[in-house]
Amino acid sequence: MCNNKSTPGEEFEGRFKGSSDGISASANLELREGRLRGTVIMNGQSAELQGKIDDKGSWGTLHDAATGKEYKYEGEVMDDELILYVTFPELNDRELKLRMQKENAGRSKEKKSKSSGEIDPDIIGVWKHTEILGGNGGESMTNESLMEFREDGTCSSWPGVSSGPGYFREEDKSNASTGRWYTKGELLYFVDPATGEDASTNYSVNENGLLMSNGSADKKIWQRVQ
Repeated sequence: MCNNKSTPGEEFEGRFKGSSDGISASANLELREGRLRGTVIMNGQSAELQGKIDDKGSWGTLHDAATGKEYKYEGEVMDDELILYVTFPELNDRELKLRMQKENAGRSKEKKSKSSGEIDPDIIGVWKHTEILGGNGGESMTNESLMEFREDGTCSSWPGVSSGPGYFREEDKSNASTGRWYTKGELLYFVDPATGEDASTNYSVNENGLLMSNGSADKKIWQRVQ
C-alpha cells in the first residue's frame, strides 16, 4: 500500500494536521536514530507513536495515553499528505484511516484558500455523528463526534461520548478544534486556520440530517442537536 521513497523517513518529519467529516487529527513526528517518534492526536485523544522506517513507509505502535492500550499502525506520506492506518484488534481488527496534510507545505505550492463562497443557513447549528465500530455478534465501540457551524463562518469540532468494552469517555468540548467553513454549490469547504488551505466534501441537508460524502463508500450522516 506504500510507495517507494528515495530518502526513507525524512518525509515523515514535521507537523501534520487534517480534518474530514468532523474528525480532526494532528501529528508531530521526528526521526531519532533511524526510528520514528512523536505524538498523534485524534479528536482530542493523544497517543505516543513509536515506529520503524524503510523505503516503503513506516510501521509500529500507537500507545493510547488515556487507556494504556497499544495499537499497530502502518503509514505513508504522499505529496505532503500523511496517511496512517491504525488497527483495533478488540474490534475485529477494524482499520481506521487518518489523513493529514503537512503544515506549511501548501504555502510553497501556493494552495491558499479561496474562501469566497457562501454560508448555507441550513447548515448553521450543532450536529452529531455516531459511529459504531465492530458488531456482527462481537464486541463493539460507539464513538460520537460533534460539529458546530456558526453564522460568522467559523466552526468547531470536538469528541463526543465514546463507549465500549471496559471503556467510557464523556463529551469533551474543551478539546474542540476550530476553523472556518463556507459552501459553494454542492460542496462544503473547511479552511485550516494554520495554513489557510481548504478541503471540500459533497454535502446535502434536509429534515433527515446533514450528509457529507467523498464518494460512494465514504458517507456520513449528521443529526441536528441544536
